[in-house]
Formats: sequence, structure tokens, C-alpha cells
Amino acid sequence: MIRKIGMFIWNTVLVCNKVILYFLMSALILTIVGLVVVRYIPGAKIYGITELVTLASAHLYFAAGAYVVYKDELITVNVLSENFERHKTFLKYVGLFKYILSAIVCSIYGYWALQYFVASAGMYSTDLHYPRILILASLVLGFALYLTFTIYHLRRQLRLLRKDAIEALP
Repeated sequence: MIRKIGMFIWNTVLVCNKVILYFLMSALILTIVGLVVVRYIPGAKIYGITELVTLASAHLYFAAGAYVVYKDELITVNVLSENFERHKTFLKYVGLFKYILSAIVCSIYGYWALQYFVASAGMYSTDLHYPRILILASLVLGFALYLTFTIYHLRRQLRLLRKDAIEALP
């Protein structure tokens, strides 16, 4: 029962991430197209639209980054794979090290993002005067998702290594 609830929450997070991605991409494209069109209308005031573009871009960047981390499709340099292609176990340990290092880095940056989020409480943007925590929420949520998905891949890598160790037993 707990496993079903966990899978439901996991799938809900993934679906929400995709919905946010598609919504923000559409909103960002329409805003930029509108911004380009409005620039050529004499006397049109476009103050604050750049803040909206920045807000949408920040959320889009971290939502897309979290999805890429979940899919494990980050751009990496695979020098070790080519040189040690016969040593599959070694490469799995390198992958394990990569996920551990990624989890540590995401934890540190996530902590700093949370500290910045808390320190910016009560501040407002320059033109539209929306709370700055709206843009900083993407930072905190982005690193939280990065860390969650990195731990997911770390756990998967540990399972692969454990499976190999069990198969290697006589």
C-alpha cells in the first residue's frame, strides 16, 4: 500500500513537471512574440514584461533541468567508457561516484538556494513589484528536484552493483 502511494506521488511529480514545462514554453514563446510586436507600436509601454520573461525563463530552466536529470540524459564526457569498455564493474563504480558527487553538490547548492530564498523574503521586483520569492522558488524547487532525481539514479546504480555482486558469488 505504501509502495502504491509512493508510486502515485512519484508519477504525479513527473506529470506536474511535464505540464509545467509545456505551459512555460508556450507562455514564454507567446510573451516574447508579444514583446516583439508591441515594440513596434508607438507609445506602447512594455515595462515589466522583461521581468515576466525572466520569471518564466527561470522556472522553465529548472523544470527542464529536473526533467533532464530524471531522464539521465545530461551531457557527459565519456572518456572512461571508451578506455575501460571491458571493465563494466569499474564503470558502474564510476557511475556510483558520479551520482554521489552530484547528490552532494545538489545538496550544497540547494542549501544555499534555500538560504537565499529565506533572506529575500519581503523583497519585491523592480517594475511589477511581485515578491522576489516567486523567482527564487524555482531555484529551491529546481535543486530539490535535482537532488530527488539524483538519489533515484544513485539508488538504481546501487541496485545494479548489488545484482552484479550477487551474480558473482559462486
